[in-house]
Amino acid sequence: MFVLSSMFTASLIIIYLCRYGVSSFPTLKFFPKGNKAGEDYDGGRDLDDFVKFINEKCGTSRDPKGHLTSEVGLVPSLNPLVKEFLNAVDDKRKEVLSKIEEDVAKLSGSSKPGMEIYM
Repeated sequence: MFVLSSMFTASLIIIYLCRYGVSSFPTLKFFPKGNKAGEDYDGGRDLDDFVKFINEKCGTSRDPKGHLTSEVGLVPSLNPLVKEFLNAVDDKRKEVLSKIEEDVAKLSGSSKPGMEIYM
């Protein structure tokens, strides 16, 4: 029984290795939603490089220990308008806020969810 089980398991492993193009170890693949083939990870092999890759792919902002970074919640494309808003005099702020609202409406991907809470 053990021999049959081991042979069956080894066959499945070979099938998956071929399916996902694994030819050496370690092979790291990223499987975003809707991508059953996966994406190869070709970055550095240290923790900082891997965390950077995951943050970019997942739209997250974590450090190597899993803690949130100072970049969490920021949308880089909105930074110039936020600075303009903070430096504007009171009567100009409404105009800048309207621009921010327009840009928020155009956001997509991981930047979009929850932005209406802040508006």
